[in-house]
Amino acid sequence: PTEPETVATRVRPEVLPLGMSAGGFLIFPKLTYSYLHDDNVLANQNGGKVASFATEISPEVSAHSNWSDNALNMLASASLVRFADFPNENYDDWLISTDGRLDVTHDIKLAGGGSVRRDHISRTSPENSSSLEPITYTEKTVFGRYTHRLGRFRFALNTTLARQNYDNVFNLVGGALVLVNEDERDHTETRTGLRAGYEALPGQLFFVQLTQDRRDYNKPVATTNVERSSDGREALLGVSFVPHDIIFGTVSAGYSRRDYLDPFPDVDTPVYTASVHWNVTRLTTANLVAQQTTGEAQTPWFSGYVSTNTLFSIDHELRRHVLLNVSLNRVDDDYRAIAPAERRDTTYDIFTGPTYMINRNFYVSAQYHRLERNSTDNTLAPGVSNNFRKNIILVKLQAQL
Repeated sequence: PTEPETVATRVRPEVLPLGMSAGGFLIFPKLTYSYLHDDNVLANQNGGKVASFATEISPEVSAHSNWSDNALNMLASASLVRFADFPNENYDDWLISTDGRLDVTHDIKLAGGGSVRRDHISRTSPENSSSLEPITYTEKTVFGRYTHRLGRFRFALNTTLARQNYDNVFNLVGGALVLVNEDERDHTETRTGLRAGYEALPGQLFFVQLTQDRRDYNKPVATTNVERSSDGREALLGVSFVPHDIIFGTVSAGYSRRDYLDPFPDVDTPVYTASVHWNVTRLTTANLVAQQTTGEAQTPWFSGYVSTNTLFSIDHELRRHVLLNVSLNRVDDDYRAIAPAERRDTTYDIFTGPTYMINRNFYVSAQYHRLERNSTDNTLAPGVSNNFRKNIILVKLQAQL
């Protein structure tokens, strides 16, 4: 079912960019400039905190077909970040993607696409290392999808192939500059999913979803010579509900299992996802996203982890073109490890800020972001910890056509 609008998703035609027409396409160029202050650039413990100002320039151009049948979309974007006091932390992320849809009939559709992106591991990521600069990687992805609507029944078959290649980085070991080989992170992932649904009532869709995937790593973990490749399976039962425009969302629950080769322990756990929106008034929307999923670890003693995430946010329309967002997020990560290793992380994330849509061509926003992690990890040396606190203050100007 199609979800009703919220304060954040509400269409405001008077401030929507019009784009540029080119044949059967609409082209939307956009440029975003951000200026921020980060009081803990390296996400270190309190004693090792270092602060810096930084700028981020994010160009983007997208093209969307406006055909009556079928569809084709293209996107190119980048995020270019420069720190005033720590040039080693600079990064240039970018993405190029395309996707399309073939309308075989009114009820049968084929879709597919691909992307190439350059990204980095954030200093706040649990998989971050103590390298002298952020770890960068290239990811190539292709996907295909088949959907079929048969009366009240809905069917979808998805398949994805993704490949990640990591770059080597330098680190200081005993005062010497050492090149760290990151090839053990390189892997290919194939994923296939089947979803079947039944629309019992208008706005109420019950579904079952089955997913299977395979992760193949090029090399074993260097320090332990253990193979990290694994197979995963997941089954979910759920319902999407739109009884009215006030409360709506999707809830699902099931079980997930990932099998590793010895001595890495398997990761199996109940999983769930709940995404519920409540339009308290026409000016205020409350959102709740709660989920339990599994994740892949990249450190030598851990196979993966169970992640429990609870996010609560409020969007409020101060004026027609001025929105305020406040969000609170807690993430608990429980790692599966080769004994006697143990690790548990709890991360708190607070975000707030207004956005002012001046007109079709200019938006301006301000943000405050606080991130804190409390971690217990007995594989670290005495005095070393994954704990950190950081505060980011940011102002952003967005120009678009």
